[in-house]
Amino acid sequence: MSYTNILSRRFHLEFINLGFSGNGKGESELAILAAQIPEPACLVIDYEGNAGSTESYRQTLPLYIETYRKVHPEVPIILISRIRHGAESFKPEILEGRLARKKFQMDLIRQLTEAGDHNLTFVDGSDWLGDDPGETTVDGVHPTDLGFKLMADRLEPVLRQVIGDSASAAGR
Repeated sequence: MSYTNILSRRFHLEFINLGFSGNGKGESELAILAAQIPEPACLVIDYEGNAGSTESYRQTLPLYIETYRKVHPEVPIILISRIRHGAESFKPEILEGRLARKKFQMDLIRQLTEAGDHNLTFVDGSDWLGDDPGETTVDGVHPTDLGFKLMADRLEPVLRQVIGDSASAAGR
């Protein structure tokens, strides 16, 4: 019941989830793999939670987008910032890291857009599960079915706007 499965059913389109649990860290090899998918409607990038440090994320994300763009220069890319971590209320360094990465993401999308890439969308995932992720996550980190449903509910209108006719033709 991950949000990709839920959205696939809602859109009546195939969604390919290249999530590798804690192992998907934005390696350029994964961008090459994702770029091999024929005729993609869009690419959703949501690996921040596995990226490790903020510095590591700063290094991998621009290269990931650049690598993908070499093959698909016009395919819409949606970049999602991380959902809240359950330990943020008592470990300020976790909150500070998430906020630093979110600022980096927003700045990167702005820079790339200013440089001419107008098929980029930033989505703030930090409020998708509400202020207290207790009932929407298994452990404060990994979403439950309810958490994934809430994530799908938030991402659906963005996808409908970004992929346009593909989503409209599928209906709901």
